[in-house]
Amino acid sequence: MGRRRVCEYTATMTSASPSVILRPRLTRCIPPGRCKPPPSQSMTQNGADVHFAAPGMAGTISRAEHDSVPPELRGRWAGTAAGISVLPTPGMRRQFDIGAGTVGTEAIRITTTVNDLTCTSMALLISAENQIHLVPVRLLSDEPRCVLGGEQLLAPSGLGLQWEDAETGEGAALKRS
Repeated sequence: MGRRRVCEYTATMTSASPSVILRPRLTRCIPPGRCKPPPSQSMTQNGADVHFAAPGMAGTISRAEHDSVPPELRGRWAGTAAGISVLPTPGMRRQFDIGAGTVGTEAIRITTTVNDLTCTSMALLISAENQIHLVPVRLLSDEPRCVLGGEQLLAPSGLGLQWEDAETGEGAALKRS
């Protein structure tokens, strides 16, 4: 996954002993044409963890604790960015309407306001473990100056949430709105 790209796969199990061999198939690519089908992968269980391997990559995965945003983080959160560099623009206001959708669904509505421009998009929930990881995938605004942003992170911080652009590191403190 990279800037403004979401690749979703399903896999067919082709062998189950001693390792599970999976043959992935691309099922969703946002935007179209930016994802490549991965090679077959092997998975071996070791206690609560699963080790996976494929040509050029390997790692360990474990069961996710949350498959949706925890109830205490749902609702409307807003804040104003200070503007550390060109992005975000000083005074840019971000509002996140966080719903109860599950990982892989458009669970978060983002509204960004800068001066006279307001842009709204829907974001795909990628993960809800320790922090909310999301990727804007669909513009709701017809304004031609509006564009989809990149990967975003929302993490509990004090009495609110901390918004961070996963690519630039910039962000703002968010409070319930």
